Amino acid sequence: AYTHPGERARFKIITPWLRDYAARAADGRAWPRCTVRDLKLAEYLEQQCGWRCVGSVARGWERPRYLLEAVPECIEIGALIRSEGELAAVTVPEGAP
Repeated sequence: AYTHPGERARFKIITPWLRDYAARAADGRAWPRCTVRDLKLAEYLEQQCGWRCVGSVARGWERPRYLLEAVPECIEIGALIRSEGELAAVTVPEGAP
């Protein structure tokens, strides 16, 4: 998921959905992960959105990239989020093979 650093409030909207989606994944609990290049954005994600910094990477003269992850958790979001295509949740009817 990508959002412009100038619109950080969207991370607060996206994070609960990502955590819930990952926890309900059919192939087991996946951990949402992201990489950001801006230290202030990484700090914002940790302090305001519940992400955890798990490391940083810098190659040569590149600016460091901060690696973050969020705990998967089933959350009652209380809002309808619709997605289509590859990211849409796969639902299997009860009793289907």
